[in-house]
Amino acid sequence: MISFRKSINELDRLNEFKRAAVDCYGLAIAAVAEHAVEVDGALVARFRSTMQSLREQMKPDITAEQLRNVHASLNAELEAYSAKVHQRLQRLRDDVRAASQAVEVFAGNFGASGTDLDVEVKRDLQRLDKAARTVDIDELRGVIGGVSASIASSFERVKSSNQLAIAQLKDEIRVLHKEIEIARKSRSAGRLSATIVQKEIFQQIDAIRLRNTSVSVILVAVKNLRGLQSCYSKGAIESTLASFHARLKNALPGGSASSRWTDSQFAAVVTVEPAAAMAMSRVLAKELSGSYVVQDGAFQTVALEANAGVVDCKAPADPSSLQRRLEQLSEALAQD
Repeated sequence: MISFRKSINELDRLNEFKRAAVDCYGLAIAAVAEHAVEVDGALVARFRSTMQSLREQMKPDITAEQLRNVHASLNAELEAYSAKVHQRLQRLRDDVRAASQAVEVFAGNFGASGTDLDVEVKRDLQRLDKAARTVDIDELRGVIGGVSASIASSFERVKSSNQLAIAQLKDEIRVLHKEIEIARKSRSAGRLSATIVQKEIFQQIDAIRLRNTSVSVILVAVKNLRGLQSCYSKGAIESTLASFHARLKNALPGGSASSRWTDSQFAAVVTVEPAAAMAMSRVLAKELSGSYVVQDGAFQTVALEANAGVVDCKAPADPSSLQRRLEQLSEALAQD
């Protein structure tokens, strides 16, 4: 009888411990949401909403499997939020560096104006240089706002008597026109290169058709490339896409071929049935989405989001029809 009573007491103690553990874990999730770094109002609102949803799952009758699922979801959300915060913070730092360079040019143009502007601008430049190295977002915003107001005031005092700024703007316009022309020529070369690659892909498809083998084309797209281009340098973006392509090739079955289709898309020619190709595209989109660590001066972590689609290349088929279907899929992926 005594042993039975002890067993009941032990069960009560374990149940109490479970309730306390579940409550504490739920409070920990709430604390994570409350103390999240606020770099973007919409971003932190979505994060807190997700945390609230996870906390609501922390019920007294939660099972061990459900608790492990909550833990896995929490880790995934924290990693994703950390990556996005890093992107926002890096963009803010880049803005500070750009502002610092602009102030330096400004100081060089107006340093001999005969006023105290030179001293003020150099002081603002030092504040920006210091802010570019901080991780305190509120301090960054405060410095940017203060320096912007100071520069605006200084400019108003000298613009009526100093015409050097006009000459500077004219020089910048000429440089900008040159850069636009260079970019236009670069885009033309890029389109020619893409045409050559696409022609090679169609040749591969035709060669496979001659063997009476099933063949499909999987287009894999980087959905968030445009947003990343405002956060990272061109070198970092290209290195990340090279790693993305390497991961794609490693994930494809033997005998497959892959090439760059557009700036943000890759094409893989696979010799499998359409249903298998469709399943493979879903797996590729999931496996290729994630973080890529690249070196562009310093090591950086770039988060990519992928989606994919399939075009069945059954024979016989009109080559123009196949090209049109691939173009339609490419456009649909670009708009997703």
